[in-house]
Amino acid sequence: MGTVLKIVSWPYRMVKRNAAAAISRIRSNTALGKVLDSMSLVPLGGSVIMILVSLIMFIIQNGFGIQIDTIKSKGLWDAISSSSGSSVWTKGTSGYFYNVWICAAIGLVFLTLTVFAAIDVYRHGSTGKKVAFTITAAFLAAGIATLVFGLTAFIDAVLLPFIGLGEIVVSGIVLMVILSKIGFFKSAFINTLFYLTAAPLTVLIVENLIGLVAFAVVMIVMAVALIFFGSALGSGSSESAAPAPAAAKADPAAEKALKKKQGRMAQLQNEIENLNDSIDGYNHKRLGYFGVDPDYCRRKRAEKLLELEQLRAQA
Repeated sequence: MGTVLKIVSWPYRMVKRNAAAAISRIRSNTALGKVLDSMSLVPLGGSVIMILVSLIMFIIQNGFGIQIDTIKSKGLWDAISSSSGSSVWTKGTSGYFYNVWICAAIGLVFLTLTVFAAIDVYRHGSTGKKVAFTITAAFLAAGIATLVFGLTAFIDAVLLPFIGLGEIVVSGIVLMVILSKIGFFKSAFINTLFYLTAAPLTVLIVENLIGLVAFAVVMIVMAVALIFFGSALGSGSSESAAPAPAAAKADPAAEKALKKKQGRMAQLQNEIENLNDSIDGYNHKRLGYFGVDPDYCRRKRAEKLLELEQLRAQA
């Protein structure tokens, strides 16, 4: 579960670290540097504003109410089934992020910072970096020209647009790597990517929370039903089978000891996981973990791991 949470929270943690670094540079930078670093935060500010606007508009449009009514009228299964006429799933207001004017404004900010980053390469970069940047930029321009020519020219050259697209992708990646060493460009790239991907996905998930809960309920019900009917069938089969001539009776004392051992092992595993989480939270400076003593946690974890291994080794 912890791994899943880390994966899900990764874009937000990356944006948080990126914003903190940009703000730190703003405080200690030159006048032009302050402007450029401030501009790099524009896509992040746009993401926050658009998330709030999108969710507010969804609530105003009674989006959650419509989903609840769908579940009431159709039932859980039909409401989450994509084959039904109208399901609980919705794209909601996530499309607000791709408004042409807003995207154009963010694209203009990113393009401006890209130009300043290129100037920075030629002013302060090494000779090798300047040469690599120039060659890669030339390949990018050639790729764009090839793609446009292949799409618009009346010639029988099906592969031409794909060749141009391949040149654009490869040269674009190389240029991003070269420019990523420049703080304000890296900040702008991460924040723009967050605006175009993680921010609308966040809105989409929040606006489909009711559907996700309904889906989880259906899965739980199906799992319980499967377990119940499976155990019932197994019980029926065992009852219909011929009884063993000399069935051994279970030892109540042994069963009690086994249950006690299993309970202690589960408790130890849970305590070890909590100690691991405390150490990880302290190492990553998460909120609420500043008072943790990592050395104490490591000692207790070693003791509990030893006890757990001893219980597992017992016959």
